[in-house]
Amino acid sequence: MRRERIRFSIGDPGGREAGWLAAGFAITGVMVIAWPLASYMISLAVFGLPHVLGEFRYVDRRFSGRLPRWMIWPGGAMLALVVLLRILRWQGIAPGAAAAWMELALVLGLAALALPLLWERGWSRRIPGLVCLAALAAGLAWNPVFTLLGLAVLHNLTPLGFIAEGAPAGARRWWMSAGLTAFILVPLVIATGWPLRAFSRIFPVALEWSPWDSHLSAHFGAYFPPPLHGHPWILHLFSAVVFMQLMHYAAVIHLLPGFVSRETFPDAPGKSDPAAPRQGAGGVSCETRGSGSGVRPGGGPDSRSENVSRETFSKGGWIPWPRGPVFWAMTTGLTLTLLGYFAVDFSGARTVYGFAAAVHAWVEWPVLLSALSLARRGE
Repeated sequence: MRRERIRFSIGDPGGREAGWLAAGFAITGVMVIAWPLASYMISLAVFGLPHVLGEFRYVDRRFSGRLPRWMIWPGGAMLALVVLLRILRWQGIAPGAAAAWMELALVLGLAALALPLLWERGWSRRIPGLVCLAALAAGLAWNPVFTLLGLAVLHNLTPLGFIAEGAPAGARRWWMSAGLTAFILVPLVIATGWPLRAFSRIFPVALEWSPWDSHLSAHFGAYFPPPLHGHPWILHLFSAVVFMQLMHYAAVIHLLPGFVSRETFPDAPGKSDPAAPRQGAGGVSCETRGSGSGVRPGGGPDSRSENVSRETFSKGGWIPWPRGPVFWAMTTGLTLTLLGYFAVDFSGARTVYGFAAAVHAWVEWPVLLSALSLARRGE
């Protein structure tokens, strides 16, 4: 008897996955275009903390067994200094410009941690690392505040790096195409402004509506420097970045856990369901198709061997994370607590959330740059 695919397949994506993604892009696009303020504020309050904790867990489980342990102490110290700087700025002790300069200098130091690993792999790996370091150094010399805002926008693109590094070999092009559509193509279309003009002719939009007493222009500073706030196209850029942010949340919470193996992420999507297809290395979906057809890895017969170098995971991690149900229950409790804070003081809650968000954003620099040293030539 033929068994139909019963879940979202990571290793063997096809028409069903494309349909779900297209529906998600369309619904999210309408939300951020018609209700940009509400989309930004609600998504940050509801999904911000779960995506931060989920990404911490993913990075630890995916990379802790493959990166040298000497990176922990200097990296941890610099991240702790970032949090300290943000607290001092919050309390009005550190001037904003000076704190921004020091934070960007720490980001530069975090990125430099990957340089010894890249240097061992030749110029094909050294050049991207040196370019990133040079760009950060240029931003530090030019305008640290503007550079940090630019990095806040670019941070939404980091799932593309994780997809390129972690997707099963047979499905990597498919997921990269989906990622480029979500993070580049659709935001560019939204930024043109014509979707808003088209939607406003069909049904009324509520650009300023949100559950909080706030104004849209008050949140432009989350992504853009003050000189840009008065431009007429800033609304369209804001909607585009909010779309990227929502796609970032979706990728981190739902997609990335499927890129790790059963022993490192026993609770990845579908694994708790005994009726779900078995998973191969790297979250590759193995499905039974017809009687006697056996089990076929979604990425093709050679996908496992192609992925050997990238599927060497540690069975634990640097942090003793609780198992899936406990982890998500704890995350839900923390999110509800923070949501209560958001309900009474959105600005204050966003500042507190920003402490954790900064750590999770800046830790990606050494991790993703180091991933260049883990990939084989040609990947």
